[in-house]
Amino acid sequence: MPAIASPETGALVAPLSGPPSLLSAAPTDWAWAAGFIDGEGCLSVYRQMRNGRPHHGPKLSVANTHLGSMERLMEIIGGRLYTRTRAREVHVLYDLRLQGGRQLVPVINNLLPYLTVKREEALVMLELCARLRTGRAPVPTSEEELQARDELCARLRGHKQRTPLPRS
Repeated sequence: MPAIASPETGALVAPLSGPPSLLSAAPTDWAWAAGFIDGEGCLSVYRQMRNGRPHHGPKLSVANTHLGSMERLMEIIGGRLYTRTRAREVHVLYDLRLQGGRQLVPVINNLLPYLTVKREEALVMLELCARLRTGRAPVPTSEEELQARDELCARLRGHKQRTPLPRS
C-alpha cells in the first residue's frame, strides 16, 4: 500500500505491517472491515488524570447486535469483545474495542485505503498516536504538548457528524 499524505498537515502516513494476525487478512477483509467501521464504529480519545497529569488514550469501538459480524471483525482487526444488555432491550449488544496506539496504528493503516466516512478521523487519530509516548516510563509532558494533543482531540470531535431527528 502506498503512503498517504494527511490533508491537514501533509505528513506522510506510512502503512505498517502490523502483528502476524493482521497480515493474514486479505484486502477484501480490510475493505469489509472498513465499511463496517464506517457505519458502526467510533474513533475517540479518552482523557484521564494519571499521577496528577493528563493522559490521552486513543480508542476504536464498534458496537452491533450481530455476533457473527462482530466475531468476523475481531478476526480481522483484533481487540476485545464485550457484551452488554440493558433491562428493557431484547438484543445483546456486542462491543469490540481496541485501545492504545500500539493496537490502533497498524489497524488504522490497514483500514485507511478503504475508509470513507471515518477517513479524516482516522488521519487525525494517526497524528495523535504519533505524538503519544509508547514507552512505559513516565516522562514529563510539556504544557505545549498537552495543548497540541488537546487540539487534535478537538479536531477529532469536530469530524463527528450527528444528524438531528426530524421534527414531527
